[in-house]
Amino acid sequence: MLNKKILKYTFSILILSSLIFCNSRIAFSRPNSFLRTPSDLTGNSFNRFYLGASTEIINTTNLNYSRSINFYSSTTTGFDYGFNYATHATNNIEDSSPPSEFLFHFTKEIYTYNNLVINMGVHDIPITSEIEESNPSLFLSFINKNIRLGKNYLLQSAIGFGTEKINGDSHNTALKQDNNANLFCGFRLSTPWREHKGDGVNIMLEYIDKGYHLGFDLPINHNVKFQFALTHLENFQTFNEYDESLGINEQIFGDEAGISIGIEYEIPTKKNQHKLSKMELEKVQITEPENNCYIGLIKGNIVSPLQINEGCSVGAIKQIVKEINTSFQTLNDSINMLNQTLTAYKLTKDALDIKVNYLQDSLSTQEIKYHITKTELNIAIKSLTNSLKYYYTNEYHLALKELDKTIKYLPNLAAAYARKGSIYYKLGSLDRATINWNRALQLDPEYEEVKNILLKIKSNSIRENTVLPE
Repeated sequence: MLNKKILKYTFSILILSSLIFCNSRIAFSRPNSFLRTPSDLTGNSFNRFYLGASTEIINTTNLNYSRSINFYSSTTTGFDYGFNYATHATNNIEDSSPPSEFLFHFTKEIYTYNNLVINMGVHDIPITSEIEESNPSLFLSFINKNIRLGKNYLLQSAIGFGTEKINGDSHNTALKQDNNANLFCGFRLSTPWREHKGDGVNIMLEYIDKGYHLGFDLPINHNVKFQFALTHLENFQTFNEYDESLGINEQIFGDEAGISIGIEYEIPTKKNQHKLSKMELEKVQITEPENNCYIGLIKGNIVSPLQINEGCSVGAIKQIVKEINTSFQTLNDSINMLNQTLTAYKLTKDALDIKVNYLQDSLSTQEIKYHITKTELNIAIKSLTNSLKYYYTNEYHLALKELDKTIKYLPNLAAAYARKGSIYYKLGSLDRATINWNRALQLDPEYEEVKNILLKIKSNSIRENTVLPE
């Protein structure tokens, strides 16, 4: 069941998506994309699920904009998939019902070597579409990851070819799209600013279909990321303008500049909260000498024994070292607490008293220890137990035989004589009963049950319902 916090985040995202209710290939609406180009890695975080909403505003005068709600995830085999529902901007000022689409996307990592990754996939597979020509977009991208710039900055670059909406991304859905494959490229600079879970602010720049796009994503907390972009920077001089060449029915420009805003929410699961997945660990590759990570053992330090070099920038390895050191700290605290407990026992007589109590509870005395064997003790205890069983079933003669065995090996056991007295009383022999009860009281002067029964006999106040020593 989702907890209140998850419901709160999900509800907030849905409300936001309805307020900014968010062109065809809207920025931040496809899996494995920087802004619009499929230039990101795939299969990095399997069994994680992401929900997002984005909008691209192309005219603030009459609020003409596109909007999208999207979902995507990854599998253990390096396969990414996602859905998005998009409503387009209106093509002209008279248009009141812009078309919408529900699209499916998938990407597969087909090759990786050192810092090179090759992805291919199909985006924009129409599930439902109100556009007459809505065809899937094919792409192939070559990604160079983890290019180090300085100590804390990493650059990822990508170049590839794409068809349909990847190639031609017109805001005007009435215009015919170019189906040929064209080149795209993108760059992402990872910075340490406002770092969460090893991810800071990312700066992204793309070139596609003769257009330039600049964007940022900013981690808000462990699960939420805010996204912002400026699209078609080369045409910002025509922002908020319509194409008047067609007369009264003013049309939007197909390559209109836009302002994109998005928000991405990682849905928490038990498997991905503050844990490193197996695939994340397998994909950590150190290839350049300056990127090497060295883990050392600090001699004599039992609290935080592992140390990692300052030049290491691999977040997964840093997290492993941190979690191991945390485990050692917890273990050390437990050992210290145990040592304090043992010291307290040594400073008092508690340890000795506990040993004495264990000996008394096992019915062992110093006399038994030195005068009878373990076999004899076992026979005596077994006979004493059997006598009680026979006593409850009124088999008194069998009970007396068992008690004779007990007294043979434990002649000074007061409980045996007390029970023997009770049996003779049940058999109607008060004299024998009194003799055995007196013997029990001699062996144990503090035997209260025997004291009470002898007092009742002396005062002739014993009755049928009187409780006898067992």
